[in-house]
Amino acid sequence: MKKQFDRVYQFRVGLEETRPPVWRRIQVPETYTFWDLHV
Repeated sequence: MKKQFDRVYQFRVGLEETRPPVWRRIQVPETYTFWDLHV
């Protein structure tokens, strides 16, 4: 079962100089730190 969070941050991450464009949308809960994103 998924946890519900009050706030979610959404990032759009893309690779430069690629054709066709390569990108991903990442959504993380507000409780995540940069360390959590790294690991």
